[in-house]
Amino acid sequence: MCGAGVVLQQKIEELCARYHLPALAVAVARGDDSDIHVTGIRKAGHDVPVTADDVFHGGSCGKSITAMLARACAQPDDVLADLLPDMAMHDFYKSMTLFQLLTHSAGMPANYPDLNKLRDMEAAMSLPDIRWQMMSETLAQPPEGGTRGVFQYSNLGYILLGVLVEKKAGNAFESLVRQQVFEKMGMSSAGFGCAANENAEKPNQPWGHIHHQDHKLEPVWGDNPAAYAPAGMIYAALRDWLKFFQHLSKYIATQHEGAPLMGIGPSVYTALGLAYKDGIYSHDGSNTLNYMRVLLRPEASSVFVMACNDASENSVSAIDEITGIFL
Repeated sequence: MCGAGVVLQQKIEELCARYHLPALAVAVARGDDSDIHVTGIRKAGHDVPVTADDVFHGGSCGKSITAMLARACAQPDDVLADLLPDMAMHDFYKSMTLFQLLTHSAGMPANYPDLNKLRDMEAAMSLPDIRWQMMSETLAQPPEGGTRGVFQYSNLGYILLGVLVEKKAGNAFESLVRQQVFEKMGMSSAGFGCAANENAEKPNQPWGHIHHQDHKLEPVWGDNPAAYAPAGMIYAALRDWLKFFQHLSKYIATQHEGAPLMGIGPSVYTALGLAYKDGIYSHDGSNTLNYMRVLLRPEASSVFVMACNDASENSVSAIDEITGIFL
């Protein structure tokens, strides 16, 4: 480990202790060189340490994968009524474009109102059928406060992109991601939902945690309903997250795409599933139990991935400090 690597390792160890986090992990790629630094434990109440090969939940950082697949299916100006002609929808939604969905400017609601209902549906329906029903219900209703052309972050909008991808390909979103992303990029550690074995005597992978006010850490096995996968339910080892985001960074650098497209003020959300500001593309992701932040600087061929198996303000503060080092 080089001198800078030693300093970074010492820093994340100090932050993990100061913010009472279960674990903290950082991956750095500059050109063809990469380093991974981890510290802490997989699960509170157990002394099993995290390793550089452990997987971390990316939350909404996975939206870039959904965006990549959706962009391959249609053109930015294509409207929803043409893309999904078999789905009945309110007039407001018929004219929304692929570009608007990608940039959270379509006026879609943020989330489905009953997550427990989605979990109950998993016993009797396939995930593509659940997502189709979710969107059929949502799009049939008049929009509630949705405004076209204004940034309004929407997980449902990205689930709708997943439905579009499934309809065009005739296959489940999860299968398409495995075939077109995980396998092609050699992301052998990647998957969906919870990687940890819930019943293992010793934790085999990091668990998510609830961070209570007294800094008591409560390990929780769980995730959002499986139908939410296009909005971000991917886990992977940091080396594999680097593979995808290095690929995306190179794409931006060579194609000159993903420039500021839509947003509020100086920070904008691009059609690549990433925010943009001052030459840096980024996203924060969380399933309320885990937290991740990715930063891309395409002109410098640099990618940074920071992750924690805790989604509290403490984890955000620690990651903010690491971000300050990189920037």
